[in-house]
This record gives sequence, C-alpha cells and structure tokens, in this order.
Amino acid sequence: MTENEQALVQLLKAYDNGEIDFTKVPAIQAIVRQEVARQVAQAVNPAEIKEQASLQLKNDQTSYNEQVNKILEQQGARLQEQASQLDVEGSSDSCWPTLTGVVKRSMKHRPNWTMNGKS
Repeated sequence: MTENEQALVQLLKAYDNGEIDFTKVPAIQAIVRQEVARQVAQAVNPAEIKEQASLQLKNDQTSYNEQVNKILEQQGARLQEQASQLDVEGSSDSCWPTLTGVVKRSMKHRPNWTMNGKS
C-alpha cells in the first residue's frame, strides 16, 4: 500500500469513528459536489434521455392507437349486427301486409275439408 493510500485509509477510519466532520470543511464539500456532478453528467446523457423519451412516446402512441382501433372495430361490428337485425325486422314488417293479404285470399278459396276427409 502506498503512502497516499495509507493516509486515505487513516482519514476514512477517523471519519468512521466520528473524529472528523467533513460538513465543516467547505473545500471538501466543493470537491464532493464537483465529483458528484461529473459522475452524474457521465451517467446521464441528455441526448440519450431525449431519445428514450421519444421512443417511449412513440410506443405509447402506437399502443393507444391500437387500443382505439380495436374498440372502433368492436363497435363497428356491433353496429353492423344491429343494422342487419333492423334490416331483417324492417323487411319482415314491410312484407307483413302482403303476406296477410295472400293468406286471407287463399283462405277464401280453400276447400272445406273435415277430419274424415268429407266436406
């Protein structure tokens, strides 16, 4: 161990034992702040954060659009089903008077049959 390393170990032991209070040494506080800022700047790249945020936004928009399209497709299918049911009901309603007239006319012209086959 070098002389500097030994001095550092002694200094850290003294700090751990409460013999040194670094909060009362402004020069050390400045050094610590500078080193923290340097390490944070290395770890946090603004361009990388912006790229990640843009990618996340794009993914969120894609997911949102997929969900909206799925809901719209479901609603469209439901509305088509309702429309086809209305078409069937509407066409049966419009055919009803015609069918009723045909049945009434055929009833006038049918033979008068009985259960034993004699009229």
